[in-house]
Amino acid sequence: RISERYREIMVDEYQDTNEVQDAIFRAVSREGSNRFLVGDVKQSIYRFRLADPGIFLQKYAAYPDAETADPAGPQRILFSHNFRSGEAVLEAVNAVFSRCMSPAVGGLDYGEAEALRPGRPLDPLPQTQVELHCLCTRQTGEDDEAPEKNRAEAEFAARRIRELLESGTPIRGDKGPRPAEPGDVVILLRSPKNIAGFYLDALRRQGIPAASDTGESILDSSEVQALLCLLQVLDNAHQDIPLTGALLSPIFGVRAGALAKLRSAERRAELWDAAASSEDPALVRAVSVISELRTQARLLPLHALLEKLQQATALEAVYGAMEGGAARVQNLRAFFQLAAAFSEGGTKSLHQLLDYVEELKAQGGVPARRAQGNAVTVMSIHKSKGLEFPVVLLCGLSRRFNQEDLKAPVQFHSRLGAGCTVYDRPTHTRFSSIARSAVSRQTRAENISEELRILYVAMTRARDMLIMTHCGDALESHLQSLALCLSPETARLQAAQASCLGDWVLLTALLRTEAGALHEIAGKPAGTSLSDWPWRIEWHELPARSAAGTGAGEEALPAEAVDLQALAEALAFRYPHAAAQSVPSKLTATQLKGRDLDREADDGAPREDFARLKLRKPSLLRGDRPLTPAQRGTAVHQAMQYLDFDRTADLDQLRGELERLVRDAFLTPAQAAAVDPEKLLRVFEGPLGERIRGADRVLREFKFSILTPAERWYPAAAGERVLLQGVTDCCLFQNGAITVVDFKTDRIKPGQEREAGEKYRPQLDAYADALSRIFALPVTARLLYFFATDTLVTL
Repeated sequence: RISERYREIMVDEYQDTNEVQDAIFRAVSREGSNRFLVGDVKQSIYRFRLADPGIFLQKYAAYPDAETADPAGPQRILFSHNFRSGEAVLEAVNAVFSRCMSPAVGGLDYGEAEALRPGRPLDPLPQTQVELHCLCTRQTGEDDEAPEKNRAEAEFAARRIRELLESGTPIRGDKGPRPAEPGDVVILLRSPKNIAGFYLDALRRQGIPAASDTGESILDSSEVQALLCLLQVLDNAHQDIPLTGALLSPIFGVRAGALAKLRSAERRAELWDAAASSEDPALVRAVSVISELRTQARLLPLHALLEKLQQATALEAVYGAMEGGAARVQNLRAFFQLAAAFSEGGTKSLHQLLDYVEELKAQGGVPARRAQGNAVTVMSIHKSKGLEFPVVLLCGLSRRFNQEDLKAPVQFHSRLGAGCTVYDRPTHTRFSSIARSAVSRQTRAENISEELRILYVAMTRARDMLIMTHCGDALESHLQSLALCLSPETARLQAAQASCLGDWVLLTALLRTEAGALHEIAGKPAGTSLSDWPWRIEWHELPARSAAGTGAGEEALPAEAVDLQALAEALAFRYPHAAAQSVPSKLTATQLKGRDLDREADDGAPREDFARLKLRKPSLLRGDRPLTPAQRGTAVHQAMQYLDFDRTADLDQLRGELERLVRDAFLTPAQAAAVDPEKLLRVFEGPLGERIRGADRVLREFKFSILTPAERWYPAAAGERVLLQGVTDCCLFQNGAITVVDFKTDRIKPGQEREAGEKYRPQLDAYADALSRIFALPVTARLLYFFATDTLVTL
């Protein structure tokens, strides 16, 4: 009863599919919604929104067909009649999904009951209504997401649309066939976010109006970005990057060569100051306009400033005269409306507007308004659900499925639960557990089924013509691998291994007799069949210039004469500051220890010590162990840093000081135990102790950072400077002079002090040079104290 009513509603009362569905579900609700399963699981493409097609499939398998079921029990009503598409399109849909859809891929068996049938008679069309174009670029490498491949496919799609429009290809209209117009055409993409721009640019180059329904932001358009650069300069002209963007934009049209010449002449000056002194006509005009607008920015309210800016720069005239001018002007007007709405309800400054724009960018931007009127639309397949279009170009079929969720170490499934990787501690390896493998396999199967349903939605959007494109670099070998074992019986098995939407279309195409162009490349499979509605299947070798970004159909620019002498001079150029490339920007005084001057240029070379680096366990896992020599040295240095030098006269005072340092958390008990108070006493009883007690001022652990000429350590880098950083253990000030003291805990034997001290001479020289420049006092002594032999060495 409902099935009959469905046909009556569709034919007699409604013309829109959504209205029909609403009417059907109202009828079902009156009959008792718990008794009827009405719908099309093949269009359940919202798994990413947590929709579960399994619920539908479970009832689909359990409920009997309405024609044979008990009228009082559950019933299954199939929507097999399609009132949108012509017979040729429906035959293509049935051909693909009868070959590829199965309970394993797609969730159900696509048989006679599930096949689509025309719901109403449509006027015949003279042209072939289903096309498959295989595009071999040979220039993009192995990356299926390469910009060159997307650009080449977009160029082909734009050319094919231009052919349709110029030839007056007929489509079905309200009063019979009529020529196709741009507004009749849609380009459907699986994921258009990053590639819709290629199609919009290609269409505009062909002179075809185009619009995108992909949610792109007006803030990302080149015209609004140039305007924002100009507004940032009006807010603060001393910003080189926004100023460069504004000057090079069509607003002012300054040549890049003029800016390069300006910068080469004024390397250290700010760009604004350099531009203000330039005599280049374009720069003179730009500086004049910007200066006037900056003056007005301090006087006018925000809305008046923007009006003044439009008058001074003729923004709409400039961008309106460019390619795709209508869309550009629309984006500019949308931004000015956004700014006007922001300035309402109070006084707002230009800086506040720029901050507001940055917040909008962080939130995803401002969606561009869809162009009204007669324009080709670029749209995602998901957004096309429920819509219909006279001509559909289904592009990007070679885009590989996103299987990133299968790489996660922990995976989840609503029915199977969680699956994790296993970590084998002895071998430090990870491998997938049985549970994770099961979850991963089930998730992949569900992802593939979702993709097949997405293809179903895309193909069934077409009313009169369906044009599909599959673009790739290794397309020949891919076709050969598909055709190797292909037959009508094995098609479903191969469909389960598909890696992109195009694989399912290619499997079907290879089993059609009209695919002669593909059979010449891949071989002819067994079991090919002839259809009442043949496809137009073509193979295209795209030229290199299309893959490289030149619009196909455009004339190549003539080659310019090459000045061989100028080219030789350019190739012979050598960077005059090559030695500075090996000079680090920062140098620590400790790095200078034990390094000869002729080895300074090797500072960036790898050290053998790092190659033999061994990681040790943290102390909390090692238990109580004695301190290492390096840790004992650190403890001695910390003790010398925090000791009260007035309480170092005897062992009792020194022991009391060490206890205080532990009590005040300057030392740990282990560190204090590693410091020998007798060795400390010998420091203060010796000549160093006398110098400390006689000093006017004592600085300990003094940190410094100072720019110093690089040629002192890097002779080849004359004229360069490096940042020298260091920490002096102790500095003694007496009678207007400085004594630098460095404590060493090296393990040396008596008599080796002088030889060991020479290793540290560059370090002490660096300390002395820095301190003399910082305090404007001479350094009269450089002292090293070796705790191992209780010896003071003067360098």
